Amino acid sequence: MKKILIGLSILMIITLFVVPSLLSQTNIAQADSPSGHWEEINCSNFTISIFPSSQSITQGNSATYIVTLTPQNDFSSSVSLSVSNLPPGATCSFNPSSLTPKGSSTLTINTSSSTPIGTYTITITATGGGITHTENIKLIVKNINLAVKIVITLQLGNPYMTVNGIMQEIDPGRGTKPVIIPKWGRTVVPIRAIVEALGGTIGWDGTERKVTINFEGTTIELWIDNPKARVNGQSKWIDNGNHDVKPIIINSRTMAPIRFIGENLGLQVLWDNLERKVTLIYSGNFILNYKNEVSINFKVDEKGLYKLKLKNPFNKEVKIILTLDSINKPRSWFSEFCVKNICFFNEAEIDLKAHEEINLEIYFYIKERGFGEFIFCLKYLDNMECIKFNINGG
Repeated sequence: MKKILIGLSILMIITLFVVPSLLSQTNIAQADSPSGHWEEINCSNFTISIFPSSQSITQGNSATYIVTLTPQNDFSSSVSLSVSNLPPGATCSFNPSSLTPKGSSTLTINTSSSTPIGTYTITITATGGGITHTENIKLIVKNINLAVKIVITLQLGNPYMTVNGIMQEIDPGRGTKPVIIPKWGRTVVPIRAIVEALGGTIGWDGTERKVTINFEGTTIELWIDNPKARVNGQSKWIDNGNHDVKPIIINSRTMAPIRFIGENLGLQVLWDNLERKVTLIYSGNFILNYKNEVSINFKVDEKGLYKLKLKNPFNKEVKIILTLDSINKPRSWFSEFCVKNICFFNEAEIDLKAHEEINLEIYFYIKERGFGEFIFCLKYLDNMECIKFNINGG
């Protein structure tokens, strides 16, 4: 036994080395006065830990953290949990909101589409038994899916067009240009250059004098001098208000009404009367048949597979970054993705040729029963496409 005199108080530390279960305990007694009246001080406590310490999600998605409390020196009081410094537009919940160590609570933070992008330091506070502990976590909020944009601009009488700001000749060596047909009051353009700039295909049937356009699952069939067309097999007037409007041949090139073509291919069509200019805007994705969220069931010990197709929407070679992260999962689970015969656990940087289409496989290894959340993202410059996977194992 040791006695330490501090001012008018005596701090007595008793160490027990005979009984192993008591070796880690320290009993502290304090004298209220030199006369020897003793009062026991409670040294029980708890610690807080959070896994993971940092997560990245896109706007409108959720992040899950596991908050674990561990007792020290027989701590047994109920501990309540709270959060501060949430991002704007975000909400959270604990399950359960209070617990007795040793135990864990699941913290779910839900962001909205209006939550500003950025890195946030969020504080978790645990209070119980007259003791308060805090722990910080990080939440990185990224842009909600930003579709790739292709902007094509053409001007009446100008044999050049711009594709994402880069000027190129519409019909190299022939000088073909957009024109207005005065009788119709409609603009027609050389359609091949536009379709190919979008990454679509166009075919010509000389017998039927028919043009077939294929782009992103849409097929448009047009016949020269025919005011009706077919879109995915359905017959349509090219111009509901003027049945004289039709595809025509100018300078040995097929010229088609731009608004009909653009709108049926899913483009935004803008007309600037002052500059006599038409702008086509395409918003698309690298990930074909894109979905924000996917839920899948796999069996224990199954090598779960999810297949994706990626396509470069640009008429140039690009470099993209692919990432696969776990948000919340059983510790024995892991995942990887494979592309171009190479597999990666977390991140890869690959090159895609102009309009190249490739296959990508994502594997989930389910080693025990449980639930897991993963997020796969594709990034190109400031554009990001992410898919959240909810995996039920067992």
